[in-house]
Amino acid sequence: MNKTKIKFCGFTNTDDVKYALDLDIDYLGLVFVESSPRCIDISRAEAIYKTCNNSKKLVGVFMNQPKEFINNIIKTINLDFLQFHGQEEFEMCNSFNIPYIKTIHVTNPKNININHKEAFAYLLDTKGKNGSGGTGKKFNWDVITELKKIVNKTHKIPEEIEKQIFVAGGLSHTNIKELILKYKPWGVDVSSGIESEKGKKSETLMKKFVENVRMADSEKNEKK
Repeated sequence: MNKTKIKFCGFTNTDDVKYALDLDIDYLGLVFVESSPRCIDISRAEAIYKTCNNSKKLVGVFMNQPKEFINNIIKTINLDFLQFHGQEEFEMCNSFNIPYIKTIHVTNPKNININHKEAFAYLLDTKGKNGSGGTGKKFNWDVITELKKIVNKTHKIPEEIEKQIFVAGGLSHTNIKELILKYKPWGVDVSSGIESEKGKKSETLMKKFVENVRMADSEKNEKK
């Protein structure tokens, strides 16, 4: 079965991580951006890293931070991927020799400039007032199809072999099936939609989210 990749982001404690590890997900996101309510320090990140024990891929989320800060994190924690959420240039993102995900803040698709051709994946997210994502609000999903075409054209990839694209922003168990069945993203990224409060994940919401993603995958594959 062609399965949608699932990334749960914004973990702040090991208890939530322990439950998530038993679910059919692919990536765990740790936020190192001070302005985020889900930002963690290096000691908590190290505890989460030890809890994971390489059972899921760990993604470190950064935004417009100095290279020295990021290097300090990756010296302590074996991150599988970096995610850049700000205005970072390609040379900086590519300098760590770790695969990276580059966030595209969705506005008008015609204004999108794909200048990170070496990115492992792109993450489409709602643009906030300060120019960053992480708003917990969905964008107009109708732009996804157009953005896929732009990304594939930039990478000279046939449309049927699309570049890895995560969709984020306002996702929850109530709308994830619609997204997958209609727009077929390579991956989905959720944080606030699986929380009982900011920084605290809900076991029920995490489970429901995964169940609905996999139900949508089954329906999608049946239609092929």
